[in-house]
Amino acid sequence: MSDLLVYSSLLFVSNFIHARIRGYYIYSSWFYLLTITSIIIHGFYPENFIVNLIDKIPIVGIIVTGFNLFVNKVDKCSFITRFFYTLIVLSSFLFVIYIFYYGYFTNNFCFHSDKFKADMFHTLLHLASSVGHHAIIIM
Repeated sequence: MSDLLVYSSLLFVSNFIHARIRGYYIYSSWFYLLTITSIIIHGFYPENFIVNLIDKIPIVGIIVTGFNLFVNKVDKCSFITRFFYTLIVLSSFLFVIYIFYYGYFTNNFCFHSDKFKADMFHTLLHLASSVGHHAIIIM
């Protein structure tokens, strides 16, 4: 059990609240589910294949919903706003993809053999994801 990952999973509560306040109810529901599944997987069943698979469902929901929201909002912004938020969203997305997938294939970052380092990178993944999705909500 990694307390660090349980605590960093709570970052998604901020996305849930922010999306709910802004009226993005489906988006907020995905963040609610992600918070629950992340706490379960990081706190109680870290090596369980089924729970890990269930954890991916809200992740896919967040990506699809966030992408649709981003695409719908991006044309309604001024150039400066569009540039600024697109930079944040793309940077956080590419960073998450890099440390997760590249890390997976190279046994590095989130998949490092040193559990502490792996957990630190996974915490960074939670933070970057949260920030990127807050940017989508704010746009």
